[in-house]
Amino acid sequence: MGGGGTWQNVIRNPDKWAAVCIGAGGPWYAPVGAGLGRNVAYVPVRIWHGDADGTVPVSDAYLMEKELRCYGNEPVMRIVKGAGHAWSEDEITATRKWLLQHTRKRPDSFAFMCDDNDHRGAWGIIMSQDPAINPTPSFDCRIVKSTVYIRSQGTPGLYVELGEKGLNLKGPVTVYWNGEKAYEGPVKEISLGSGGGWRP
Repeated sequence: MGGGGTWQNVIRNPDKWAAVCIGAGGPWYAPVGAGLGRNVAYVPVRIWHGDADGTVPVSDAYLMEKELRCYGNEPVMRIVKGAGHAWSEDEITATRKWLLQHTRKRPDSFAFMCDDNDHRGAWGIIMSQDPAINPTPSFDCRIVKSTVYIRSQGTPGLYVELGEKGLNLKGPVTVYWNGEKAYEGPVKEISLGSGGGWRP
């Protein structure tokens, strides 16, 4: 499921990619309208689809576009008149050229919503999950120099990797969680909330 798999993968693993192109795919395994589009607000997205595709309807491309636009992501739309489900070599070359213009970089502001137990965060911030509290916990993170502001909903605790495997901060840092100072000190792995001591 190339295009559909790309959508599912980037929505649930947004920190792994510099940019993505969804080719003749649809939002089957990560539904639109649930809020998952927020996860990729900062990821450049190109959507390619033939308007005569008999395998995946072109309306799926517009559903994904609408979801992304809800959260400020303006995808590049490439809807090809008369094209079916297969890409031409020219389209593949153009897509490759577009993808290679981008570099993966952690944004200073991002959000993440979890809808399954396998994908619980991004950029080193991982939520503990208790479906009895909320089946779709979420957080927002804003980084200003060496200060991290995290607001979460529906999760009893967070694991935060402040170093190069996560937020990639350096030197002493201060972390605020839901408006309260939660940590001040050197870059390291920290646990916040009732998930204390747990690791993803």
